[in-house]
Amino acid sequence: MYNLIFPSSFFNKLKFSLSIDVRLKIQFVFLAAVVESER
Repeated sequence: MYNLIFPSSFFNKLKFSLSIDVRLKIQFVFLAAVVESER
């Protein structure tokens, strides 16, 4: 379905950057929770 709208390479890059962004947010939230529990 998406291949009709986007080239697959563009869609793969988009998915890749989104997954990196999500991973960074998860790591940030995890680090914040660890810092809070250390206090």
